[in-house]
Amino acid sequence: FGAELATVQSGQTAHATNGVLLEPITTVDPSHAFVMASVRSSSNEVADSSARVRLWGDSTVEIRRVTDAGTPPPVVVEWSVIEYGCGIDVQRGVVVGNGTNQIDVAINAVDVNSSFVLANALAESTAADFGPNELFLAELSAPDTLSIRGATSSVFPAGASFAWQVVTFQDSADIDVQTTSSTIGAGATSDTLTLATPVDPETTFLTTFVNTDSAGPDIGERLVRARLVDAATVVVDRSIGGDPVDVQVQAVSLMDGTTVRHGTVDLSTGQSTRAVTINPVDLSRSTAISTVAVPGLIAGGMTDHFADDVVGEASATFVVTDPATVTITRDSTASNASFGWQVIEWAGPRW
Repeated sequence: FGAELATVQSGQTAHATNGVLLEPITTVDPSHAFVMASVRSSSNEVADSSARVRLWGDSTVEIRRVTDAGTPPPVVVEWSVIEYGCGIDVQRGVVVGNGTNQIDVAINAVDVNSSFVLANALAESTAADFGPNELFLAELSAPDTLSIRGATSSVFPAGASFAWQVVTFQDSADIDVQTTSSTIGAGATSDTLTLATPVDPETTFLTTFVNTDSAGPDIGERLVRARLVDAATVVVDRSIGGDPVDVQVQAVSLMDGTTVRHGTVDLSTGQSTRAVTINPVDLSRSTAISTVAVPGLIAGGMTDHFADDVVGEASATFVVTDPATVTITRDSTASNASFGWQVIEWAGPRW
């Protein structure tokens, strides 16, 4: 069967405690539904900046935090639950760190060209620096294996956890997924990736994962922005050249009638939010995200911040605030930042 959208449910949750918040939603079929989310924060402690978001059961979005702070600084999560009535299959789960730099998860075999991966992570509660143990790539390393992979020096501790989703479209005519990887070299601030098959930018969205052996307060060398600049080219930038950074880009092209608006937005020092005018969309079936899955949720961009590892300098929420506006908001504004934004208008029912 061809893929047919059923519902899109969205909301925003401020989480200012340790533990779990449960957001009720209208009941969905978990085997046909998936979650996309973005987050903003202001702490220089990675555990205080992390939230793990997943669909829990058939009527709840779970937002979990684990920190060593009695009263952690708040994070704000913008979430969207996309349910298809038919035509897709969704596998999901949660895995914990295993003391190595790679976790392999067995899944039911899928067509890797018709499937995309979504993953977000919860750092260990005592984690202080945002570096190799918190950044990861997530990919289908085989049709029946999802791999979560850190850099050479990464060690995923038992206190860290990863919520993953594999979304598969049953009809290959509805989707094409290309995954390409590269490295922004030492001292470089940009890299260009070429897609093997040109795409239609108006029906394609990106999700980009990052890992690196870099650590320390110079957070700007580890935070990147990704842009689909033409049908065959993705450019990944960072504001500060430093240690090498590995990037992995999924280009997801949907041929089921879904459309994608995309662009970039700059926020200057002291600026927390900007509204961008877009070609109008149907609010009831639209989702806004970044192009980069850092810090796990699809919220990341680049920043010239180097004084401390405040990931919130380039981590923002993305909200379709009215049919012609997407609003990007961050909670830490000590430095400049730039984001790639995307508004996905999921295809409506085919009648």
